[in-house]
Amino acid sequence: MREMISKEELRQFLINYHNLNEYESFVGTDGVMEYFKRVGSIQYDPLNVVGRNTDLVLQSKVQGYKPEMLQSLLYKEHALIDGFDKEMSIYRVEDYPLFAKVREANMQSTKSTLANRGQLDALDLLENIRSFIKENGITGTKDISIGESKKSRWGHKKLSSAALDYLYSTGELCVAEKRGIQKYFDFTLNVLPKEFSYNFEFENEKNF
Repeated sequence: MREMISKEELRQFLINYHNLNEYESFVGTDGVMEYFKRVGSIQYDPLNVVGRNTDLVLQSKVQGYKPEMLQSLLYKEHALIDGFDKEMSIYRVEDYPLFAKVREANMQSTKSTLANRGQLDALDLLENIRSFIKENGITGTKDISIGESKKSRWGHKKLSSAALDYLYSTGELCVAEKRGIQKYFDFTLNVLPKEFSYNFEFENEKNF
């Protein structure tokens, strides 16, 4: 039998679930991780008018939250990771294997974007990028300059930057640190704990 609930009951459930009324006590760094476990991911937006989206969400849900906590969890402890969940988001490293299909779709989307911008030549530079990171370690777009791209209002001005972004979209690279809003990449295998740096294989699309 189907059980019916009222709009008020559903409304209260959602308020409690998202902790909008401090129904549960999420506190400090542990509270941040508990909240990520609850909601799965939070969309990342680098724009900072009165605060970044992720910080505003966590500040309203986690007692004693400070942006430094998120920075540490992402780029020192590597308990969280920058990734895609429809849009650029942050989620727990434990969930990284489960986003394999999302990375695959994002890779195809990135390739289509490069084609539309006339930047497919960036794919010819992938081995150059890999070699550079192997020799130099964590790398940002300002650290490597190969190939000029066609002038456009959108997209990267350097093919090497487009190539970095493509390797990130595939999951081969991940964001190892950020300086301001600038991403610095390293091989995912160098950053994530080995037990999480793999792609989960779903039996079929329905299970995914």
